Amino acid sequence: MSNYPKLLTLMLFLTALAPRASASDRAPVLSIEPWKRLRHVAFGGAGGWSVLEVHRRTLEPLDIRFPTSPAALGVSPDGTMIAFVALDPATHRPGLYACARNCEAPRAVGFPEGRHWDPLVTDDGWIYFAHHAGLESTPCVDDSPEHRSAQLWRVKFDGGLPERLTNEEGCHYGEGLLPDGSLAFIHKRAILDRKIEILNTTSGERKVVLAHPRPEELAIAPDGNSLLFSAPGFNMVTILRAGQGSPAKAVFVIERASIARPRFGASENEVLFQAYQAVWLIDGNATLKLGDLPPFPPTGRPQ
Repeated sequence: MSNYPKLLTLMLFLTALAPRASASDRAPVLSIEPWKRLRHVAFGGAGGWSVLEVHRRTLEPLDIRFPTSPAALGVSPDGTMIAFVALDPATHRPGLYACARNCEAPRAVGFPEGRHWDPLVTDDGWIYFAHHAGLESTPCVDDSPEHRSAQLWRVKFDGGLPERLTNEEGCHYGEGLLPDGSLAFIHKRAILDRKIEILNTTSGERKVVLAHPRPEELAIAPDGNSLLFSAPGFNMVTILRAGQGSPAKAVFVIERASIARPRFGASENEVLFQAYQAVWLIDGNATLKLGDLPPFPPTGRPQ
């Protein structure tokens, strides 16, 4: 036993000399089991919104205390922050608002003029959104030059540090965040000239990952290796999935619908979507109804 202190000292000395992994050698937190991380997604419309945690599959209605109903809404993956687009009671234009999950005191975080849509909220407190500076025209609905302009922005959850991310002709919208912080979005130059692109928000570099005539409602897989989007048709919506370097393939067709809001579920095989005033899960060939969305109008909403 008399040699024990000497052996312990030698072991500590050798441990100190052992090479340590640098920050670049250590795996980033985001790369650790991305499909198992906590993740909330939002479904709904002008009649009301609900939030779903993809692992528990629990659908919880939101009580948003605002005079007008949100037309678009995003929730942070951890479920604590919400951003939504709703008509400003004073100007009657779509403003951008943010609030905590209980949404007792929404605050304006967008611009006083123009139109906002497609809010995306991150766990580190950024809100990404599309903005059209025009006052009277409805953006991205036809191929006229005055309509064909919408840019991507981001702003902090408290309304600070607004930053413009795109600045060129065309409509940029439908954002989805990749694990490395890059931003995927839809770029529309004409009615049938649309591409899904990825923007490095640090360097500004961009690349096209998929060309499709009618992509809408973009969603990115937690590991960043695949994407979902919807393609509206005549009285129907098709949900499609594409991987890195692979063409888009149809997952499901929803008849008598105009939107689907496709989202990834808890695994690579699960696809979530909304239809017929409910939220559904597709897993292989099985389709499961997870719950109903709020009625139109929901009980208790200010009229």
